[in-house]
Amino acid sequence: DEGPTENLNSYLNYDDKINKMIFSIGATRYTDFGKTHFLQENDKSVVVLYPDDKYSDEEILSIRRKIGMVFQNPDNQLVATVVEEDVAFGPENLGIAPAEIRKRVDEALRQVEMYDFRLSEPHKLSGGQKQRLCIARALLKKPKILILDDSTSAVDTRTDALIRKGFMEYIPETTKIIIAQRVASVQECDMIIIMDGGMIAGKGTHEELLKSNAIYRE
Repeated sequence: DEGPTENLNSYLNYDDKINKMIFSIGATRYTDFGKTHFLQENDKSVVVLYPDDKYSDEEILSIRRKIGMVFQNPDNQLVATVVEEDVAFGPENLGIAPAEIRKRVDEALRQVEMYDFRLSEPHKLSGGQKQRLCIARALLKKPKILILDDSTSAVDTRTDALIRKGFMEYIPETTKIIIAQRVASVQECDMIIIMDGGMIAGKGTHEELLKSNAIYRE
């Protein structure tokens, strides 16, 4: 079904000045992006959705290296037996020096309040702690685009707010896309898009949507 994709593309174009902004999709009821990809084009911090066949495998790999993604279920994303080793997984392939990786691991864990758990076993953590671990790994690469797919659903509101504050301090130049069902997770964003039945049902800031969108007010 190409309807939802075409509808979403109409809002994601180079005229939307989203560089260095927090760009959010508030998935209040239903979100389905099918087989499309979040991609970055021409080294601009602009997010676009394209079908699989637009880019070669090499181009898609290059784009993905600039993007950090964290999904809702952390158990599918854990890769090591120690927290700090899990966070450090992969950056050497991006050409980051070992000393810099060590520094970034500690910084990223502090940003999500997981530094005290750095020597813990990931599978013994709570659901919220596992989500914070996966966010720390995404932060380590300092991506140009960070996509969070309901990835703080198991985190309490206080910690959720601290993580968002950390984003602004640690990766201020990164375009952030937050897919969430909890209004508190997106209300500080520069743009919020409401999805309903796979289609865009509203767009604006928190204050604008409170006034104009019944779904958001719910």
